[in-house]
Amino acid sequence: MRRLGRIIVSVVLLLALVGVTPALADSPSGSDSADAKYQPQTVVIDGREYGPRDGLVVEVQQVKIVRGSGEVALVFEDAPGRGSVTPQLAWGSSYAISTETLQIRYDGRAKAAGNVYSGKRIIQVCIWYTRDGEQKGDKVCSNATSNGFMWLAGPEKTTWCWDDLNPWAPPTIFNISTARIATNVY
Repeated sequence: MRRLGRIIVSVVLLLALVGVTPALADSPSGSDSADAKYQPQTVVIDGREYGPRDGLVVEVQQVKIVRGSGEVALVFEDAPGRGSVTPQLAWGSSYAISTETLQIRYDGRAKAAGNVYSGKRIIQVCIWYTRDGEQKGDKVCSNATSNGFMWLAGPEKTTWCWDDLNPWAPPTIFNISTARIATNVY
């Protein structure tokens, strides 16, 4: 029995040394990146409601952050089925970026610029962090604004959270939500 205990302790220490962590995500499917499209009732920006009549689509992506990877997010290309994890997620001048600092803190930045991506205008970009299904830090949203005949970029919004130093803790997830509408809506 003692020998079995020593073997278990040795395996656990070996796993800790090579940095193996359980592959968990905050999505119900347990995947590394859970994409979900849904049609909410409305999104309110500057007191105006945008909804199905405006072609509203809200898309949420979740990016599992790997400790030591630095800046992470998704990159969207117009070609269907393409996308990868790279240093930043940008649609023209709209973006959502997460930066790692000293493997203990994550800083997120988001901006909605009112630019067109994949045939829809990005009017809102929201970001937040979660770990093990719980929100860590604040959820923030950048909103583009319309003056009635053109869209203007919204301000950059920031949020942050501490990482969990336990090597067996679930990974931190960078959540990104974009609200998009038809290009002819002002």
